[in-house]
Amino acid sequence: MFFDYRSPYSYLAHCQLQRMPVAIDYHPFDIRHLMEQVGNVPTTVTCKAKGQYAKADIQRWIMRYEVPFQRHSNMRAIDFLQLLRLTVFAIHQGKGPAVITALYDAVWASDTPLSRPEEIAAAVAGTGLSIDEIEAGLKDPAWNEVLDASTQTAVDKGVFGAPTMFFGDEMYFGNDRLHFIDEKLKELV
Repeated sequence: MFFDYRSPYSYLAHCQLQRMPVAIDYHPFDIRHLMEQVGNVPTTVTCKAKGQYAKADIQRWIMRYEVPFQRHSNMRAIDFLQLLRLTVFAIHQGKGPAVITALYDAVWASDTPLSRPEEIAAAVAGTGLSIDEIEAGLKDPAWNEVLDASTQTAVDKGVFGAPTMFFGDEMYFGNDRLHFIDEKLKELV
């Protein structure tokens, strides 16, 4: 799954993909950088009517999926690039799924403080990363390059937003396309 924590629809897709009998290959990317490269704009931000619709739509999906949801009260204070850098680090350490779930829960299912490195460390405490590893993932600039490469991979594959999933070579955009993936899985059985 290609994702960015800024997308509530990515959170919803993540919650559902975890319930499917499939290994998930996570690809974090910087959605703002990707959108600039592919010529996309965040219409739920730029179009007031679509933004209002998205709020109602998200509530419908929360009810359907029966998942916790609480829009973070201090979203603007979160350094999402820091979260994404930590995520690419965690993936390389074999701890990606646990860190991704912890960070999604912190952003979209609770009001966990995430504006300072020690708050991020507290949010992912229990994921198998040590304090030193968390610090390395947050501060080592080499992880910026890995995140940039992941974003470029998304661009090269035709990704234009989040979440985007691939089943083989077929691309599916949005949490509302997960039933197609579920059908593909059933065909394999």
